[in-house]
Amino acid sequence: MSYDYHIGVDYHKAYSHIVVQDTTGRTLRSGRVRNDRQSVCGFLSPYPENAHAAMEATPQPDGDVRLA
Repeated sequence: MSYDYHIGVDYHKAYSHIVVQDTTGRTLRSGRVRNDRQSVCGFLSPYPENAHAAMEATPQPDGDVRLA
């Protein structure tokens, strides 16, 4: 499947850094976003369709690594 937008998320405890790129790899938007539904949805609202996202795996206090 081909996507119009590629979204990368670097997840942190209170904020995440999100980058949106087009199919050529050009960065359309990049920024620090508070980790709440309203902030994340607001940041990504210009890209509602045909997008996919990748999020880093994050270590947990118990030592396991999980997808955030």
